[in-house]
Amino acid sequence: MKTILIPLVLLLVILAGCSGPEEKKLSFYNKAKGFLDKGDLVKAGLELKNAIQIDPRYADAHYLLGQVELRKGQFPQAFRSFTKTVELAPGNLDAQVELGKLFLMQGEKEKAQQTADLVLKADPRHTEGLLLRGGLLMGREEWSQGARLLEGLIAGGVHKPDSYLMLSMARDGLQDARGAEAALLDGALQNPASLGIQKTLADLYASGGKVDDAAARIRRMMELEPANYGYGITLAGLYWDNGRQDQARALLGKLALAHPKDEECLISLAGFYLSRRQPVEAEKVLKGGLRASPKSFRLRFALSELYQGTGRGAQAVVLLKECLELDSNPKKPELVQARNGLARSHFLRGELPQAEAYLAEVLKVSAGNIEANYLKGRIHLQKREGLAAISAFRSVINDRPKDAEGYLFLADAHLINREPNLALENLQQAERLEPDTLRVNRAFARLFFAQKKSGQGVERMERFLTRHAGDLEARIELGDLYRLAGDFGKAEAAYRAVKSRAPQSAIPYLRLGELFAQRANLAGAIAELEAVVLKPFPGNLQSALILANLQIRAGQPAKARKIYQGLIGKHPKEWQVANDYAFFLADHGNSTNDLELAWSLAKELAGQRPEDPFILDTLGWTEYRRGNYPRSLEILEKANAKLAGHQTVSYHLGMACFQSGKKEQARTLLSKALAGGDFAGRKQAGEALTRL
Repeated sequence: MKTILIPLVLLLVILAGCSGPEEKKLSFYNKAKGFLDKGDLVKAGLELKNAIQIDPRYADAHYLLGQVELRKGQFPQAFRSFTKTVELAPGNLDAQVELGKLFLMQGEKEKAQQTADLVLKADPRHTEGLLLRGGLLMGREEWSQGARLLEGLIAGGVHKPDSYLMLSMARDGLQDARGAEAALLDGALQNPASLGIQKTLADLYASGGKVDDAAARIRRMMELEPANYGYGITLAGLYWDNGRQDQARALLGKLALAHPKDEECLISLAGFYLSRRQPVEAEKVLKGGLRASPKSFRLRFALSELYQGTGRGAQAVVLLKECLELDSNPKKPELVQARNGLARSHFLRGELPQAEAYLAEVLKVSAGNIEANYLKGRIHLQKREGLAAISAFRSVINDRPKDAEGYLFLADAHLINREPNLALENLQQAERLEPDTLRVNRAFARLFFAQKKSGQGVERMERFLTRHAGDLEARIELGDLYRLAGDFGKAEAAYRAVKSRAPQSAIPYLRLGELFAQRANLAGAIAELEAVVLKPFPGNLQSALILANLQIRAGQPAKARKIYQGLIGKHPKEWQVANDYAFFLADHGNSTNDLELAWSLAKELAGQRPEDPFILDTLGWTEYRRGNYPRSLEILEKANAKLAGHQTVSYHLGMACFQSGKKEQARTLLSKALAGGDFAGRKQAGEALTRL
């Protein structure tokens, strides 16, 4: 046998490649500590999971992973990691304390107390254990005892941020405002890098109206974490809410310039503006982001939601269609989201065939897509297709058995299918999942109304309000139920109560406007709607259309024209705006040019939405007003086929039949129109019927 000599260098390489599991797991652990020190929580977590994969009983790795999850705000995951740590190493008192803190956070004070006792029995001077005891005293509002404990710890050299934060809380509980502030200021000196202390000081100063002092603390937070744009948004909020909008806008502008391609930041900035009723500025932020990142799906989704929420559904559709051009893979999640968004936008605009077409594309590549099935079910509900809706929502709850919303929609489907007992069963299941929420109680109330038990429906919502007196949405719902029950006085009182408590909300004004219009109080209705359409609620599209209609009914066509002209200028692609304006011009135009513009608008809309009966009615009526009776008759017959019995369509078609010599049809249609309530053209219809 020959002796094989291995060169020394090669031998070292081989030996280096043969490190055992202990060395590997330690390497992963040390890398994780380095990433944690740098604040890279994602990479730290990955390295620790690698270490645990090698040795599932590696207690130190479980403990450090718990710390990572804590910093990420993932408390359930942190709880699991610390639980595993103490299972493997019961003597790890630090892990025991972390579990105690989590118990305390969840309100499980008894378990937290047991943990603190266990730790302090093992080590009576354990700092974190003593702080946990302080936290328990705070939770029990034993302010004096807590203050003594914390002051002793600080005097003994425990200068951790929690000791000062809890001491401040204790002194505040003792009505010692200066002492509470002093504790925080001392804590800030001892812990200049503590974000918690700086934030608490900022909150303290902001609540006391000391805007500049609060701003100084927030700016310190920005210095400590310059990459965290959230602190800048917080500072902007402080400025804005204290009348310094110019400073807020300047700061937000700097943030946008500093993060031109950070989608999360830009969406947060837009959200800031939207929360303060500034949709124009929100739109500018998102458009600026798209200029910097023209292929961004997220920014398009955010901007489309803004357009949808401000009555600009057509612009939302354009943006979502752009998403479809950014990638060719139909299974890409963003394209699925875009198609779902397009379906939802068309659904909200009443364009059901287009919505169904996009949903079919989604379900073709993702048959179990929850959002698509939800919307598919809602379309069936709107079309009163009970069985089809039941099938769609059963698919939803099979995938999400703990989602109450699915059961609520399924109840609606059973009600349409004349199965009230099954509807009730699904509502009861929703109630088990959400024991006392508004939407569940609303659904029960509506079920009672559907069963002609209006008293029980009203009583259900009244009981809910006794438990949730401050829920303004519930009070609006109660007003709606009173209105359905014919108790207009109580409905008005409910809406006014919301209006007085939330004068900046458009909803009570709209409800009062609808109520007054229903009671033929046009002046009152117009006054409420004007408050919405004009300041402080600019840009409310549906409200503006309703207001214009009321002004026409009140004999104020000049005011209505002004609103329509403003809307068509701002929303030229919104079919409802164009349709209502065309109808207005056909009936109230002052010239041939007005009538030709009405016809042009209606004809263009009919080309885009050839099956829409409301657009067909408008086009047919413009043809009638132009004297083209045969063409008018042809179009209005199509509208009537889709909206048989509709008062306005019956009137229009009756007049077209009258002018075309079809006396019997004219008599039937005009009689049907006149049998209903008041409508524009009642006088003309009566005169025509008399002549027949």
